[in-house]
Amino acid sequence: MDVQIKLIALTMSHAQLHVLLPKDSGGLPSSQVTSGDPDKVACTIATELSGLSEGVQRHGFLSPAETNTDSLTLIYTQLLTEERLQGEPAERINRVSVTEAGETLSPAHNRIVIDVVKDLKNDLDQVMQSRLNKRGLIHLLGLLPDIFDHKELAAAYYALTGEKPSSPLMLARMMLDRYTMGSGDRQREVKGRGLIEEYESEAPDLLGEKWEKNKDLYRTGGPKAKRLYKKRNTFSNYI
Repeated sequence: MDVQIKLIALTMSHAQLHVLLPKDSGGLPSSQVTSGDPDKVACTIATELSGLSEGVQRHGFLSPAETNTDSLTLIYTQLLTEERLQGEPAERINRVSVTEAGETLSPAHNRIVIDVVKDLKNDLDQVMQSRLNKRGLIHLLGLLPDIFDHKELAAAYYALTGEKPSSPLMLARMMLDRYTMGSGDRQREVKGRGLIEEYESEAPDLLGEKWEKNKDLYRTGGPKAKRLYKKRNTFSNYI
């Protein structure tokens, strides 16, 4: 049986989720697997698209009956920060809002994008229901810079789900090794997911730089908007 690979590469800009497409094609980045490891082929597709192969993950598959072809289709995802894409040639990539992807993609390809984003949202919803769940939070981290604040975290959450988190700061605390809930006699320590840590700036100008970059958000966010977190170097090991 023939094997086809399709890559859904996503990034976030202004709290909107975008899918990355080749400018010379109206479809999803794809390739036929003729030999070798499909995972490596998917990384090659990603590199040809954006110059970046980090974070490529196998998401699922579509049977020949589902695609009305003779091929098994393997679906891969890649979530990238906007910062990582800044150095890539604009002529190579077409960034299309997920909500408007149907105007560029075929109905079949657009359905794949919609289904993948729905799966990512479901993973994030399950985080709230299980203390052991990490995958949904990892999706958020894929869209965030290495050092971020709870305003940017809320923006990533909104981009993936279309909803605002009830508490961006609490969402961040869930990613710590452990955090405290309640107060007084009811105060207790809760084990977190251990994906991020609170960041004590080693660079004095970092907060100022973040302020200049996100001052429109900070104007309504108050002092808490300056609270910084950073990804753990080992967070990719949880994937």
